[in-house]
Amino acid sequence: MKKNKVLFYAIWATVLLCILSIIVCIALGKDDDAAVAIIPPDISIDCYSILLDDSFVFFSLSEDSSATFYRQYFDGSIVNLGTIDNYVFNLGIHTLIGQNLYFYITTADSLEAVFNNDSFENHIYSIDLKENLLASIYSESKCLPGAIISSAESYIISRQSQRSEDNYLYTYLEIYDTQSQQVINTSEIFSLNDNTNIGIYMMNICTDGTYIYALLDERHEDGTNSPSIVKYDINLQIHEVINIDAISDYILSARVGEMATDGTYLYMKNYSGDSCVSIINNSIASPIIQENGLQISLQYTADQYPLFYRYGGTQLYLYDNNGGYASHTLDLRDDYLIKHIMVNNDTALVTLFTYASSPDDVVEDKFILVDISEISEIE
Repeated sequence: MKKNKVLFYAIWATVLLCILSIIVCIALGKDDDAAVAIIPPDISIDCYSILLDDSFVFFSLSEDSSATFYRQYFDGSIVNLGTIDNYVFNLGIHTLIGQNLYFYITTADSLEAVFNNDSFENHIYSIDLKENLLASIYSESKCLPGAIISSAESYIISRQSQRSEDNYLYTYLEIYDTQSQQVINTSEIFSLNDNTNIGIYMMNICTDGTYIYALLDERHEDGTNSPSIVKYDINLQIHEVINIDAISDYILSARVGEMATDGTYLYMKNYSGDSCVSIINNSIASPIIQENGLQISLQYTADQYPLFYRYGGTQLYLYDNNGGYASHTLDLRDDYLIKHIMVNNDTALVTLFTYASSPDDVVEDKFILVDISEISEIE
């Protein structure tokens, strides 16, 4: 009888241990779903492109002036999407239409050839995300390098610029139809005399997926200027003029290099690093965050509320469902700092980095895939 009782307790102890093991595994599984470490490729990431459901896209620059695009899957596998030779310039702007990722790149024999000989070509490239193929779909050499692109519906919207021999800078919108694969419309051409700094300059553009927003700066003879954001439909008809007087002195202290909106919030960042997040109400942009070095997350969809963060810091701002943003400071371990954030619907890919001993000795990036609702809890 005693022997049977010992056997009984031994069996139950084994069963309980198994149950406990299952519970622990489930708990660890939930934690892994919340924050999954991605095996980084043995390749430098020079520009992030987009976060997808199962992967992210980036490109890497080589010493032979080529840019190779990769798709890094979360299972650790990586696909070489193709290489662009004679790469010299890209603003790091990518836009998605359906299953195709588009971006604008300037190629030339050398960087000196661009500025000294005007010998270069501008290309719109496409990555077919279904087939994992890179292709050039449009080329031209008339416009200056560095076209700013976005998209609305099936159209690529670009801010193009040209300079005349007498130093006039001409800027305008160009509409490229990805279905017919041709330019179908251009806007009014704005002219700025760069000798006298008098005229109108289209500084930057973005879209909300439907409408086009152009940042215009009219510069007068007395040295004053009148900036505004003009909202166009896809037929380039003006729907609204947005007053930005409350932020213009701050954000226009340098040329605006980044701009994004969903029609309600407005983000702008200039080349001095001054950043501003505003809310658009009754055709007026009112600032809610003004901070140097504030970055915007790279978005999969234009209608997803972005989050904002500081490169090389631990602070981020999350949309609070009340028309504003709440600040959070991450309690990161091992002196890690935020490098980059991409967003795809409710998921964010957070790239962290740290220094081994000095800013010249950077430890490899650490990738964390996390639900946006849990991003402030990353350690």
